[in-house]
Amino acid sequence: MTVPDENDPDAMYSAAMELIDEDACRLTDGQWDGDAYRYLLRAAVLGHPDAQFRLAQFYTTEIDRRFTGDIADIAIEWFEKAAEGGNTRAMLRMSAIWNDDIFLGERDERKSSDYFRRALESDPSDAVAQYEIGVAYAKGEIVEKDMSRALEWFRKAAEQGDRDAEYSVGLCYLDGLGTGRSFEDAERWMHRAAEHGDVNAMMHMGAWHLHDSYRKAADWFGRAAEQGNFMAMIELGIIYDEDRLGLPDTRERAKEWFERAAETEGSTVVLEFLADLYENGEIDVPDSYEKAVYWYTRAAARDSSKAIARLSKMRALKDR
Repeated sequence: MTVPDENDPDAMYSAAMELIDEDACRLTDGQWDGDAYRYLLRAAVLGHPDAQFRLAQFYTTEIDRRFTGDIADIAIEWFEKAAEGGNTRAMLRMSAIWNDDIFLGERDERKSSDYFRRALESDPSDAVAQYEIGVAYAKGEIVEKDMSRALEWFRKAAEQGDRDAEYSVGLCYLDGLGTGRSFEDAERWMHRAAEHGDVNAMMHMGAWHLHDSYRKAADWFGRAAEQGNFMAMIELGIIYDEDRLGLPDTRERAKEWFERAAETEGSTVVLEFLADLYENGEIDVPDSYEKAVYWYTRAAARDSSKAIARLSKMRALKDR
């Protein structure tokens, strides 16, 4: 990689963004002392608004990890600079910061509203900023709740391919928020969001296809499951357990997905659910009793009264 001109903010910012993990939207530990951070900081010092915003974002990541007040002050300082330089997302972030007393120790509705007004007046073309404005109208915390306006901004972002916005547009049509109900439009936008990787949209697509095509449902649940969604794993387990696809070793596939769900989520509810399936014979395997005891024991370790009671009853019945 060619070393950028340290007096050219655009070149320094571009070089930084080539080195930064864009998907994670943060600097890794090694990058804090490397070229990525140095280039980004230099671009920010030279007055590049986008670099200032990115730098502030990365400092907020450190806040989450270290809970350091000094880092929070630095992040807010860079957000303010970015906002003054015209970065719409920084304006929205400052609006949110002033709407809460967590960072600054005080809440100022006037400043929050002023930053939000400036963000609107900037007429952003950035899809993420458009989506965030839509969220503000949908929540009604910074500005008066208005689902029609929320949908308007969600749609702007969705038309640029923002998957969060596509999912939100789909929800608006599904629930009739800010518009009339339209299952056709809801499915169209959900499908786009799912194709772009939105897990919630995948779950909606899977649920809808349970009524007309178990294969399509399994495909969508499978995509969501591969991204770690434990409810998708459970849905896949049920499809296989009920032999909806006519595949070989279907009970074994069901068992694998149920157990992946339990290992992934580890919540008491999931552990109890899996134990119930084994105890009631819904997962028909030779060691179903031992499996039920194992998963109830896992749940009991989390103080599940149901699991503790079931273990006691199972052992009492076995000892007869």
